[in-house]
Amino acid sequence: MDVLQVLFSLWTGNRCTTGQHESIKKLTAEEQHEIRAYCENNERQAFDVGFKTAVQLWNQLDNTGGIMK
Repeated sequence: MDVLQVLFSLWTGNRCTTGQHESIKKLTAEEQHEIRAYCENNERQAFDVGFKTAVQLWNQLDNTGGIMK
C-alpha cells in the first residue's frame, strides 16, 4: 500500500458529512453504489492533488533552505 493510500484512508476515516448517509439510504442499491463510487473517486483525486501540491511546496522551500533553518 502506498503512502498516499494510507493517508487517504486516515483522512476519509476521520470525517463525517451530516445527513449524507440518510440521503443515500433513500436511493436504490445501484444508485447508492454509483454515488459512492463517484464521490470516492473525486475525493481521492482531490486528496492526491492537494497532497502532491503540498509536497512540491515543501520541496521548493527545502531547496531554498527555508524549512529547516
